[in-house]
Amino acid sequence: MNVLYDHQAFSMQIFGGISKYFVELFHNFSPNINCILPKIYTNNHYIQQSANFSSRPFLPSIEFKGKKVILSKINNIKQKYTFGKIKYDIFHPTYYDPYFLNYLNTKPFVLTVHDMTHEKFPHLFSKNDRTIEWKKFITTKADRIIAVSENTKQDLIDILKINPRKIKVIYHGYSKEEFDEEKFTKYLFKNRYILFVGERKRHKNFYTFVSAIEILLKTFTEMNVICLGGGEFTKEELMMFENKKMSNIFHQFSVPSDVLYGFYKHAELFVYPSLYEGFGMPILEAFANNCPTALSNSSCFYEIAKDAAIYFDPTDKQQMAEQIKNILTNNKLKEGLIIKSKERLNHFSWQKSAKQTEIVYNLLY
Repeated sequence: MNVLYDHQAFSMQIFGGISKYFVELFHNFSPNINCILPKIYTNNHYIQQSANFSSRPFLPSIEFKGKKVILSKINNIKQKYTFGKIKYDIFHPTYYDPYFLNYLNTKPFVLTVHDMTHEKFPHLFSKNDRTIEWKKFITTKADRIIAVSENTKQDLIDILKINPRKIKVIYHGYSKEEFDEEKFTKYLFKNRYILFVGERKRHKNFYTFVSAIEILLKTFTEMNVICLGGGEFTKEELMMFENKKMSNIFHQFSVPSDVLYGFYKHAELFVYPSLYEGFGMPILEAFANNCPTALSNSSCFYEIAKDAAIYFDPTDKQQMAEQIKNILTNNKLKEGLIIKSKERLNHFSWQKSAKQTEIVYNLLY
């Protein structure tokens, strides 16, 4: 079976869960699936590291406003040309832009929906963002939809009124990767630290998290917070730290995965205060690296972590601080969470994800 994919996730992301998801599928499908990704321009880390696909970097040393938009338009042109030139059986777009619909002819397509963040928090996104419009339209056209959690499936049913028989829940997997000790050593901190991973804007609830840390520092005066990814701190964030006299507490790094896992291993705990996620890949990363985890009690988090984490109301800074403190002061709790997280991690693998995705493809082949 020849399955054609497109550039969208790889035009949008250098690092990120969506592009990583597709590359992991590419690597774990059975030999029955021939994955076709046309040669594209991309600075995506995962696709550049894959020996299976050919790509070209796009102005890697130059940053400017609108760069991703231009990159996407260039790749759109290349992709449209591909539809008439490549033999394929099924199409699986990597995001929601419906540009391809007029080029499929009678070929079926499968759509993966990663979350419903835009629909739940529309006020947090630019008026120029067309994700809501695109997703609403494209989900009605897809032959099958993959949802990454039961929570996301229910959101599709409740918000977009999608027929549940059209939706298959397939969890993300996790592939153990070793971290590079030599690279990691230059980041080592003398002080203990709490870990925050990913973007900090919008629904990620970073400002409430900072307020919880402010409460915590009254007891744990030497504690640091390390934020991985999400870009450098903004002027607003730096001003907030300064106003709260916490400028020396918060540190930000953007690191590759072989360094990322070292931060989990050495952290006191990982905190995920997000108001909403479709799946929550950092949870599995924390579990795999013996990092005790405190999670928001919203959306899919309990579905993924079960009793291998502790939970808090993401809108309650006091409760968040108390749950963080519970892990910091209770070694028996920490050890129990680590043991449970190892067991929970066994429920997730990319091999299983790929096998279930292949079954979805076979329904249309």
